[in-house]
Amino acid sequence: MRRFLLPLLLSAVAAQAQPRSIDIDALAPKIDSIALYGVESGGYPGCQVLVAQSGKILYSKGIGRQRAGGRRVRNTDMYDLASITKSAAVALGIMKLYDEGRIRVEDRASEYLTWLKGTDKEDITIEQLLFHTSGITGWINFYQDIPSRKGAIRKRRDATHNLHVMHRMWLEDSYLDTLRQAIVRSPLGPKSYAYSDVGFDLLVWVVEAVTGESLNTYLKRTFYEPMGVKRTMFLPAERYSRRKIVPTMRHDALRGGKEVRGYCEDEMVAFMGGIGGGAGLFSTAEDLARIFQMLLNGGELDGKRYFSEETIHFFLTHTSPDSPRLMGFGKPTPDDPNNRRPFSAFGHGGVTGTDVWADPENEIIYVYLTNRFSPVRDNDRYMDLGIQRMFQAAIYDSLL
Repeated sequence: MRRFLLPLLLSAVAAQAQPRSIDIDALAPKIDSIALYGVESGGYPGCQVLVAQSGKILYSKGIGRQRAGGRRVRNTDMYDLASITKSAAVALGIMKLYDEGRIRVEDRASEYLTWLKGTDKEDITIEQLLFHTSGITGWINFYQDIPSRKGAIRKRRDATHNLHVMHRMWLEDSYLDTLRQAIVRSPLGPKSYAYSDVGFDLLVWVVEAVTGESLNTYLKRTFYEPMGVKRTMFLPAERYSRRKIVPTMRHDALRGGKEVRGYCEDEMVAFMGGIGGGAGLFSTAEDLARIFQMLLNGGELDGKRYFSEETIHFFLTHTSPDSPRLMGFGKPTPDDPNNRRPFSAFGHGGVTGTDVWADPENEIIYVYLTNRFSPVRDNDRYMDLGIQRMFQAAIYDSLL
């Protein structure tokens, strides 16, 4: 059993009674069974699973293989988190700038992204982007014909090709402007809840405009390195060998029919250079647990404070009027018959088969990372099996 260096602090997120304890002796074999069921039923080739309570890791294990016939999953293997990027990367950056008084959530994004001025997106606020209520489109296919355009892709980085799409695929920098122009031209919908990856890409650019750094560099310096989460990053293939990164999927036609491993599965983010708001972050279950432990602790970890308790309380209790969402985090849906988490819980999932949640009332963090797209993206078996529902039920059934 592993222990975080500090005991769990009572979070300002939820004043609560004594939490119910997890019976790990009863829970562990259930987790093993669920994880193996997912592997043997074709939901995914392997996974990482973690359960922590009151600052202690009670269960942390890699189960199955990186891919069919590949090496066994280790706790240090990195997974493509997909939309968990919104919480474990983008939200952290926005929260920090808010905490330091450098931005306000009611600020218009166009105050920092001047190319939005004079457009119908000029009045979109940071809060609306965080809540997915800005009316901005969810997705833009700006990349489909890029591989066929002469000179757009180079095999090596040079002065004008700095967007790292894939191994030996460097995209011309001007394509970020192509994306921005497509955003400006896209129709604007009503100011009601509509999930948007593009909205979080705007937030990435807000962070970069305010800090003068890439999101990857800023997060590494401000959070990941001081927190000791050494395997949480964008574009891990630039730093680690392929053996240490779980393959996301095989034979991506848009990128030369190659296996996607260490590069973002999401095409829009991949052709942005691998750093985006809707996807792109890679991590391990134990790294994610430390990030969410800091949030559950009220902004502190290992004696270092990353946020004021007031900022944590604001971001993790201020809900959207149109949906059960926090600013950059998801919340349990009140009418979900399968939900066992208290309404104070917060977290996020990813389309690649990833999930991380924190429960302030019971001081629980749980993480379930898979690569369900391996070998093919249209593998819906993972969803059909109800793995996340089974895992959540096992945890809450184990409470004493």
